[in-house]
Parts: sequence; C-alpha cells; structure tokens
Amino acid sequence: MPSWWSAGLEPDDAKAEVRRYTQSPAQPQCYLMGKLQILDIVAEYRRRYPSATMLQMHDDILNCGSLPPRSCARSCLASRRTGVSC
Repeated sequence: MPSWWSAGLEPDDAKAEVRRYTQSPAQPQCYLMGKLQILDIVAEYRRRYPSATMLQMHDDILNCGSLPPRSCARSCLASRRTGVSC
C-alpha cells in the first residue's frame, strides 16, 4: 500500500472515524464552515483593531458565548469600539 494511503490511525480508530463520517456526513462540513467563519471574524478583528493583543481578541470572541458566528462578529467587533462586553 502506498504511504499516502495511510491515515496514520490504528485500525479500530479508523473504523470509528469511518462510522462517524458515514452516520453523520454533514458534521465535518459544518465544522469546516464554522472554522472558516471564525477565521473571517479574526481577520476582520485584526483589520479593525491592529493594536489589540491576541488575548484581547480571544477574550472578545469567547465573551460572545455560543452565538452564531454572524452575531458573534457583530457583537465582538462592536464591543471593542464601545467598551461594552458581548
């Protein structure tokens, strides 16, 4: 078997991953879409507030709680401007 074919997982772990992805095929796509939305929020935050530290950005985003990404973006980007937490 070619080296690129191996996923680097133990057989039982590989079977569990295949089972998970076949039982809920949209889950990985949802995670990826969420990640991309968070990366967009981070990029916009850095653009608007270049002097903010990574800790400030992290805290502002996490202070939004479990809001949908669009609401989190509005809230955390406005919070730095107004000084009001999410």
